[in-house]
Amino acid sequence: MKKRLIFINSILLFSSLIIFLIINNLIFNYYNFKETEKELKRYLIFTSEIYNGSNEIEVSNIIKKSDPNIRVTFISLEGNVIHDSFNDEKDYESHAGRPEIINLGKVYIRYSESLDMKMMYIATKNNGTYIRLAMPEHSIKGVVNSFFLFGFMSIFIIGLFGIFAITKMNRRALLPLNLVLNKLSLIAGNNKKFGNIE
Repeated sequence: MKKRLIFINSILLFSSLIIFLIINNLIFNYYNFKETEKELKRYLIFTSEIYNGSNEIEVSNIIKKSDPNIRVTFISLEGNVIHDSFNDEKDYESHAGRPEIINLGKVYIRYSESLDMKMMYIATKNNGTYIRLAMPEHSIKGVVNSFFLFGFMSIFIIGLFGIFAITKMNRRALLPLNLVLNKLSLIAGNNKKFGNIE
């Protein structure tokens, strides 16, 4: 009986902790995404303020020094890439139909064929040029994955401590019952002790 109680309580404890971790991870993922989106928008405002219509390389270098993960692309109104901070040598196709160019100020996550990875994009228009910023999705997910790993290790440690505590509490809870059973066996004239409830 005692082993069964410990087993059931342990399963309840681990299930609760895993559900708690999953819910926390979802909430953390959402807020991390929103904070990254806000940070990207702040960088876009800053980039737009320091861009004068012809200082693309200077602006790209300033942003790169602030955060090397941020990609800055300057695009003409026709959709031609003027400058790209990640790869300025490449010939790009027209960017006029990209969703972040069509819906300025809105954040999009999509696959970048030129960089071969998923990126978070946002763009604005300033001085007759589209300014687009992007950040690799893995830099956003890295924080979430670290949180999830830390949470999983915490659950494991808390779970082990919980099983130890459940075992101790069950022994203490069943001790009076064991004493009563042993006394009843003596009253019934049976000299044999029942021992512990298992």
